[in-house]
Amino acid sequence: MSEKQGAGTAGQDMGTAMRMLVHDLRGPLNSMVLNLDLLRTSLEGKDGDEELKAKRQRYIASLEREIGRLDEVLKAAVDAATKAGTS
Repeated sequence: MSEKQGAGTAGQDMGTAMRMLVHDLRGPLNSMVLNLDLLRTSLEGKDGDEELKAKRQRYIASLEREIGRLDEVLKAAVDAATKAGTS
């Protein structure tokens, strides 16, 4: 096997590993999104302390931003793995 072929195979292996990692991370990420939505829905319309409600909403918004960041990292990893597998 030539050096170029070996590099191509290594790139494909890395791409496959990256796609598997992304797949494994996306499941829990999707579960977090669904559970966050359920939490938000369960907190809507509840009587109580407005300051506490506002604090909960800030926490939810923060979680949504961080989940979004994770999703963007996963998308970038898929793109990188796809490019590595086709090089």
